Amino acid sequence: MNKKIFSLTKAFLKNSYQNNFGFSRQGKQRKTRAKIGGILLAIILIVYIASIFGFISFGMIQSFMSIHQETLFIGIFFLAIAFLVIFQTIFTSVNVFYFSKDVEHVLPFPIKPWELLVAKFNTIIITEYMIECLFGLVPILLYGILTGAGFLFYLFAIFVLLLFPILPGLIVCFIMMIIMSFSKLFRDKDKFQLVSSFIIIAVVVGIQLFFINGQQQGMSEEEMLASLMQANSMVSTISSYFPTIEPSVEALTSTTFLAAFWGLLKLFTITVVSYVIFIFLGQKLYLRGAIGSLS
Repeated sequence: MNKKIFSLTKAFLKNSYQNNFGFSRQGKQRKTRAKIGGILLAIILIVYIASIFGFISFGMIQSFMSIHQETLFIGIFFLAIAFLVIFQTIFTSVNVFYFSKDVEHVLPFPIKPWELLVAKFNTIIITEYMIECLFGLVPILLYGILTGAGFLFYLFAIFVLLLFPILPGLIVCFIMMIIMSFSKLFRDKDKFQLVSSFIIIAVVVGIQLFFINGQQQGMSEEEMLASLMQANSMVSTISSYFPTIEPSVEALTSTTFLAAFWGLLKLFTITVVSYVIFIFLGQKLYLRGAIGSLS
């Protein structure tokens, strides 16, 4: 990463979080209090969400281990992370790429389109890493602890978690750039945020009701096994659309180092090739939409 991209990424991140938490136009004392309050609220939220997902993951892993199918958890885990990244990127990519005020200030500078695109995507993927840590770190640690995984599992897990969110983020960002380039439907920031807020609330409530109903029903071992096989079939089907799920699962569930390394290498190759294609095709597409959004 060159210095120009690093500086742009830093500026975009700062602007993004200032806009989200309202720190930019406050007095010094009020600004300090707001930061402290925001940090405390974030810590409480992180602990709360991590506890919920840890509890759910613990029950799932124990159930899988009782029928010697614990590796199914990894497939379901990455499927959940993929959908989480997709939803999060849908609701943040338009704001970061088009509705952010820094676009207007940056475009007149002698910056190449691909540098601007890379810096913007860096802002997206850093946010995705934070979300991934919030929702995925505890489940993957629990899996390693409960299954007695060795050091290589945790080492490979770090690389897999760094690489995995990139492809879903690239796909969503590219689709959003196409939409913003050829349609004025989503160029009203207030309407977009209103609609996206309702969708987020509906999805969160739906997921919560799903887990509550699942816990209340109480399945027998035969019903649980049938449900797990159905879930595994769903993971296999969706993996054909997300080619990084299968190598990610392979990297963390293979019993030999070479097989795990081969899965990690496939994940790395797919991610790098997809990233290069995204930058090559997206730079002109993004510039067209960014200029259009200013009007």
